[in-house]
Amino acid sequence: MIHKRPQKKTRREKKRFKKKTLVLVLLAFTIVGSFFYVMNNDYLAIEQVKISGQKTIIKNDVLNVVDDYLGGHHMFIRRDNLLFLNTHAIKKQIQATFPKIEDINISVEGGDTLIIVIGERSAHSLWCINREYESVFDEECYFADTTGLLFARAPYFSGHVYMKLFIEPREDEVYVGTTVDAVPSFVDFFHFLDTLETSYPISIKHVVFQDFGDVVITLNRLYTQQYNNHIPVIIYNQKTDYLTIIRDIGVVLDFDSFKKEFSENASRLDSIDVRFRNKALYTFKSDSNQ
Repeated sequence: MIHKRPQKKTRREKKRFKKKTLVLVLLAFTIVGSFFYVMNNDYLAIEQVKISGQKTIIKNDVLNVVDDYLGGHHMFIRRDNLLFLNTHAIKKQIQATFPKIEDINISVEGGDTLIIVIGERSAHSLWCINREYESVFDEECYFADTTGLLFARAPYFSGHVYMKLFIEPREDEVYVGTTVDAVPSFVDFFHFLDTLETSYPISIKHVVFQDFGDVVITLNRLYTQQYNNHIPVIIYNQKTDYLTIIRDIGVVLDFDSFKKEFSENASRLDSIDVRFRNKALYTFKSDSNQ
């Protein structure tokens, strides 16, 4: 069999091939360049941002976050491009910056206006850090929503504006944007407190979460006795279910010996302790300790 050697391209053919390749490369660059030019043109960009629904958050602060995001680029295309606008990323950026925001609705109207409607979280409870303070005004507290998310630092509150719930300090001391983990169920815990106050003649002052699952409830009032200086406590452990805790407190209040002591020395009540299975304890301070 005879093999023919491939014929070499002539100089003219090589020149023609190079020219064709160059044209294709230039055409590709032109197409790609034109694409990015059009995509980054102001004609396809968001012209204005409108924000509504905020109550305590400053509008300009939200605008600054949105402007910073839209001012960037992704894959060489400006982020405010209407065709590639990522509203989910904008929402995520805003919520990360402002944990106080619960709901955000983002849409584009009129072909060039970004509409952002904000729904702020409502304060459900007040959680404070259980540490020594030089002044009560230094108390570090945070608002939580109905899910237990700590979303904002709270100012100092006196009196009974909010029931304060004290938790142990965290090592990283980061609280805003985190969820309260002091109780297994946020809903069940507050239902327990409500049930306690409606089932018995008790008014709760504040709650302190301690180590090993112990919880201390301080009282404003028991029956008609109001407490201001010496404040009695109810102590329970979270290993015990709420129904049992409520039942055991009722058992103590129904003891004849407790009723007699309380009727004579209501102001000296010190504690009601229901941490131990099948055992409910109570103590009164002696005259020397009053």
